[in-house]
Amino acid sequence: MALREATEATPAKRGPYIAWAVLTGVLYWLLTHFLYSWFVQYLDVAYKIQEAKLIASISSYVIPALLSSAIIWGVYQLGRRNPRVSAISELETAESRGDSAQSVSDQLPLNYAIYLIARRSAWGREFAAQYLVQDNCTPTSERNIMQNATHLLTEAAMKGRIEIKGRKVGETKFALIHPDTWKLICLDVQPNNQTLCRVSIKYKSRLTKEQKNRVPQYDSLSISESALRREWPEKDRKSDAYSKKLLQKAKCFGANQQEIDKLWPQ
Repeated sequence: MALREATEATPAKRGPYIAWAVLTGVLYWLLTHFLYSWFVQYLDVAYKIQEAKLIASISSYVIPALLSSAIIWGVYQLGRRNPRVSAISELETAESRGDSAQSVSDQLPLNYAIYLIARRSAWGREFAAQYLVQDNCTPTSERNIMQNATHLLTEAAMKGRIEIKGRKVGETKFALIHPDTWKLICLDVQPNNQTLCRVSIKYKSRLTKEQKNRVPQYDSLSISESALRREWPEKDRKSDAYSKKLLQKAKCFGANQQEIDKLWPQ
């Protein structure tokens, strides 16, 4: 039945294409026969210009002029193209695929987000300063500060303060990882020289098969940059004042000046 309906509908779908093909053929015939013949006859009678001279003139002057005009017009259009319009077109294309404007312009890879928390936020400076004072002036390791930053990120996602998106294996779109899912999983981070750090998801404890089936497999994770900077700002008056006080104390304890300068450049 379905095959029969599809077969019967085919001529109706082809109708407009056939009509356009016929119309194009008629217009082509008119231009190449009737109008061209009339134009050649008019030039011969009015200006004594024969057909051979007309064709030679078109080949020698008109065609190169048209090609040059087309090239100049194309270069002009490229030169006046508005970059903002291009960006809007990219966003519209992304929206047509189901992505939001925020996912295009505001999302950060999670490994870079963890690096920003650990090494570019007020929290990161305070954590490193506390460690420098409390651990016999020994600076915290990259692994230690990133693991603590990852723990903060997981806790914030579980409580719904920030949203982490994941791209499931085999898919192209990012989707929100629900806060309840973070009760079963957590982020694991390992320092990596090429990508700042390597982030993966692991189970918090031994889960049942049913619980594991509720957790999709992700091959990429991201977070909103604006939400990240709101939760862990680069500068915070209270935190920065405390960090500065700790670093002054660390200096008195004999901490390496280079380590102090890393956290508070002079």
